[in-house]
Amino acid sequence: MTKKWIFALFFTLFLTACYDNIAPEDREFVITMGIDKAEDGGYSITLEIPKINALNSKSAEGDTKDIKTATGETLAEAMYNADKNSSKKTYYEQMKVVIFSEEVIQNEELFVNAAFELLENRAISNRILILRTEESAKDIISKNPKEDSMMGLFIANFYKKNKDSAYRVDLDKLVRYITQGQEIEIPLVKT
Repeated sequence: MTKKWIFALFFTLFLTACYDNIAPEDREFVITMGIDKAEDGGYSITLEIPKINALNSKSAEGDTKDIKTATGETLAEAMYNADKNSSKKTYYEQMKVVIFSEEVIQNEELFVNAAFELLENRAISNRILILRTEESAKDIISKNPKEDSMMGLFIANFYKKNKDSAYRVDLDKLVRYITQGQEIEIPLVKT
């Protein structure tokens, strides 16, 4: 009888799944990532993160997003650097869009490595939209479109509304084309 109680208690602890729980208010939900070439030749990333309290407040005035930047020799290092100086955990599982600057795309090594690093990151969906810009990705992400408070949400909503007519490249398609050695036209975003 005692063994049954011990088993029941042990089993109940595993069902709670609280061992690694991070409360939503302790996370920074990344909506968009911009990837530029850093001055030292590595990566400079820009993250678009909603201010949850501002989005929930009907009387919120001003900016409803934070822009976070970081650099690193690899994309993983840049993502780590973006997270390390924050009291909140950077959370990429809700990310909708990645925007590459033309400068990164022109550098085949940087571009291919970034695409594969994104694919290998378990927190990032292989269905995220991939776009390119002739400007810096940071400049695109920093702007607020008229129709939405965040660039990433505006782009995701555009593709959702025009799913039958808009040309779409996601991470899975991008990596498949790269692996097969085929050319791919990545949609251009401008301000």
